Parts: sequence; C-alpha cells; structure tokens
Amino acid sequence: MNRGMGLGRRGWGRGVAGALSSRGRLAVCGAFALALLAGCATRAPAQHLVALPPAPSSASQPTVTGVIVTLRRVTLPEYLQSRDLRFRDGAAGIVSWPGSVWAERVEIGATRELAQALQRALPAAVVCDNACADVAQGRQVLAVDVSRLDIDRAARRLDGELRWTLLDPRAPQAGLRSAIVTRSLPLDDDSAEAAARALSALLGVAADEVAKALAAGVR
Repeated sequence: MNRGMGLGRRGWGRGVAGALSSRGRLAVCGAFALALLAGCATRAPAQHLVALPPAPSSASQPTVTGVIVTLRRVTLPEYLQSRDLRFRDGAAGIVSWPGSVWAERVEIGATRELAQALQRALPAAVVCDNACADVAQGRQVLAVDVSRLDIDRAARRLDGELRWTLLDPRAPQAGLRSAIVTRSLPLDDDSAEAAARALSALLGVAADEVAKALAAGVR
C-alpha cells in the first residue's frame, strides 16, 4: 500500500510539474506575443514633406502675344529622379536629407512651377506644361535639361546648371535658340525648405531668360 501511495504521489508530482511547465511555456509565449505587438505598434517617425514654392520671375513681357509655348517635362540627372531629397556629401557622395522627402517627384514639381513662372513672365502668351495645342500655328516647344543640381549642405549653397532650348515642332531636333543657365545660389538656412527655395529660384532665372528670348523676336 505504501508503495502504491508512493507511486501515486510521484505521478501526482509529475503531473503538477508538467502543468507548471506548460504554464511557464504559455507565459513565455504570451510575453513574446506582447513584445511583438508592442513592436508593431511602434511606428516609424513621420517623414516631413517638402514642396517647391512658386518660382520667382521678374521679367514681365506683356508685349509677347499670339505665342503658345508647350513645356516638356524638365529632365534631371538619374540620381535626382526620386522623392528622396538628396545632396552632396563630399566630392562624390550623394546622401538623402534626414527626415525629409519631396511631396512629389521633383521633376514633376519643377515642370509645374517653371510653367507657372513663365506664364507670369508672359501674361499675354499661352503656356502649357503638357501637349496642349499640338496643331496650333506659332506654337513653340520649350525643353529644359538640368545637368547639375548639387546641394552643398555644409556650404549652404545650391550649384545648378540647366540648358533651355526653344524648339520648332516641325523640326524638333533643330533648336530655335538655346542657352545655359549656371548659378550658385545661397541657402538661407540649413533646411530642406531652403534647398527647395533655391531650386525654385534657379527655375525663375530660366523663366526670365526664356521670356526675354521670346520678347526679342523668337517666333
């Protein structure tokens, strides 16, 4: 009888130990699940969206009438065709501005702001940033190719270079007139918004030059 009772006690002990072990495993699993949920609930910091402000234009040419200008999408170097706001890091390094991204692809915003600046400079002309008035007489096509757009954050400066070309739709490869705009523009502070303002200023210079070329009799 004692032997039976001993076996019963040992069996009961193993059962209790097994139950406790199962409870321990459940507790560990529960803690692990809570940790995973807590990790999922921790969100990454929100990115700050940066948009190009209106490009300033100072050359108003109200005498340019009867002109239709179709602006092609502004072209940029491949490494800038991103929503990341990128700048120079040394002679060859390119890095992204921490915590800030373009609200839209920069070439799309640059095309729109350049078209609007050109329209302000040519109030009596028609300026489109798409294929408007394809068959209109007197239409000209404006192509803008940005070859350099380097933000030097340490020096608080934007070094930019672009070429604008007025094209004849009947012979798109033969430019009516072309010029290169090169500027080193200071950043008014160390921020992504300051870089956006400098880029808009560069676009404004291009708009002024194109408006002056049209006023000079390019038809």
